[in-house]
Amino acid sequence: MEEIRRTFFWQGSQTQPKKMSSVAWNKILQPYEAGGLNMRGLAIANLSLIWLWWWRPPPIHCGHR
Repeated sequence: MEEIRRTFFWQGSQTQPKKMSSVAWNKILQPYEAGGLNMRGLAIANLSLIWLWWWRPPPIHCGHR
């Protein structure tokens, strides 16, 4: 998935011959302060969403038995 995302970022939706990228993908994933574009890697984004789901409070049922 990360490769598909990286390819779309560099080439867009058009299928063009592969070109050399001028910036490393790891550099793009870095925060703004470090010179990156502050994009999250898919593994980190997935892990954060799993933790959010796991820590959510249980639903409150009013008036149901």
